[in-house]
Amino acid sequence: MANEYLFDNMPIVITDAAQDWRATQDFSIDYIKQLYNKDKVLSKFDLCNYKTATGHRFVQVRDNNIPKFHVYWENCFMEPMKALRTYYSRPYFLPPMVETGTINIVAMASPVGDIPFGHDHYKLLSYNSTDSMTWFSQVRGQYFIRLSPRSPCDKICQKLHFVLKEGETLVLPNDMWLFQFAPHGKNPSIAIGATGTWDQ
Repeated sequence: MANEYLFDNMPIVITDAAQDWRATQDFSIDYIKQLYNKDKVLSKFDLCNYKTATGHRFVQVRDNNIPKFHVYWENCFMEPMKALRTYYSRPYFLPPMVETGTINIVAMASPVGDIPFGHDHYKLLSYNSTDSMTWFSQVRGQYFIRLSPRSPCDKICQKLHFVLKEGETLVLPNDMWLFQFAPHGKNPSIAIGATGTWDQ
């Protein structure tokens, strides 16, 4: 995989990476809210790079029954990173030369149902990282994904649009692709992810 995709700056979707993870078994919107409210580690640390499509602060999403939300955050301190790692294992498809990166990721959103694309709840959130690559696993529901090529590929490469389905994992090199996502469908959307680095 390293030679065929990562080194060639090509994104790929893996279909079976998350099937044995604890997150796949346990995670729901309410479960994650409880984790970040009561877990002795995850409730203690501030979130990093928190983003929202609906203007809600995380404490509002965590503590209130907000009907529509679309949020994303990173764990960038070592203790909460380790706490979240207990819910997944290193993806089998990562080659040995990829070292664990500096963050892990949580994204979640309430169902969109028939809300038209472009509504605030359905607005695309953008993800950026200085690490070499990112994997993003769909634990519940679906996300609409847009990958836009960066320079110098932006003049010749096409944007990619697709739906990431439950159980699938997107893997992409960060230098070449701008990654944006929004919830899709009538079920809650939950994804987790992390970054990796290698010497280039």
